[in-house]
Amino acid sequence: MTAALESESSPSLFGVYFFAVWMALIGAILGFVYLATFPAESYASLRHYERALATVAKAGETKFAKPGDAYYISGPFSETRSWEAKRELLNTPGPQTVRLSVGEINTWAAARFRGTESTADAGKSNFLIVPGVPNMAIVSGHGLYLNLPLSISFFGEPQQHVLTAIGDVGPDGYQVHSLSLGNARLPAPDILGAQILGALWQAFQSTEEYAILSQAFERATAVELEGQAVVFTLR
Repeated sequence: MTAALESESSPSLFGVYFFAVWMALIGAILGFVYLATFPAESYASLRHYERALATVAKAGETKFAKPGDAYYISGPFSETRSWEAKRELLNTPGPQTVRLSVGEINTWAAARFRGTESTADAGKSNFLIVPGVPNMAIVSGHGLYLNLPLSISFFGEPQQHVLTAIGDVGPDGYQVHSLSLGNARLPAPDILGAQILGALWQAFQSTEEYAILSQAFERATAVELEGQAVVFTLR
């Protein structure tokens, strides 16, 4: 009888493990939310980033006073409207090669890409994410930076964040190697990254630009990064 009572009153091993895992999960979520509140710093290139570090190091200061020491590379913009002709080439049937510089892509995005709310009932939702205009940069040895501004509302005023992905492009689309929100790095970027970006891209799915790019990837036999450009080889 005593042994039975002790067995009933003492916590099970499963309960102890479950509580530990649950507390660890809560801690990870709180840690992620905390780090995400610290924005990553934007630089025009790795050279600018390294120069900034060297400048503050020479002055005996610490560049990053915030947790995470995160940064991202923002891409340039083209001063011409050459993207318009290349947009038409992507939308034209038949075999061809289309070379789009990151400047042309960013200027195209600024002119035509506008996201909508990621929830169907935006007026009644207490949690709302609205993607802004994406920006891209190519960094040799790193890959393609995809920076997506996000306006996130959660029971209050919207907060501005930048989701940054680093990866490669191919005929199957964008393969994510790293994904972060502010100073918070997301785990399993190759799995979660594709799902998160896929969900956010839904905000652009109703646009003609999204349809043009989707069809271009479907027709592509190769999509490669060459210098400061994305090159589509279409069938």
